[in-house]
Amino acid sequence: MLGQNKVFLIGTFVLTILFSVGSFLVGEWEIAEMPLHLVITSLGFNVFLVLISYFVTMSGGKQGIFELGNYFMGVMIFRMFFSLIVIVLYFFKFPDLKLQFTIAFFIFYFSFTVFEIINLFSKLRQKSDRD
Repeated sequence: MLGQNKVFLIGTFVLTILFSVGSFLVGEWEIAEMPLHLVITSLGFNVFLVLISYFVTMSGGKQGIFELGNYFMGVMIFRMFFSLIVIVLYFFKFPDLKLQFTIAFFIFYFSFTVFEIINLFSKLRQKSDRD
């Protein structure tokens, strides 16, 4: 299973490294007033979500193309629900950093979501070419 998804795993790793280095540089230049640990936490949470959602969606895709859509939509609802919970928790724990955390969180969220969708569409295209 991991051999088939090597491109996705390598891409996720590279994207995570790029965001980590970028977050460190932004933190070092004091452009953002958000502590680095909050950026790394939101980055780690989004990496965890994208890995879980990708593999769950791909397992649904093994059952058929129509099931892939159902799994994908279910996973997206799951991701939005848990992301909302994390944002609300951070709003209560760090009320003075609401804007910075929300911007960083959604940059990571949308970047990883777009990356996941691109990979899922390429897998779907490969599957439809074989059928």
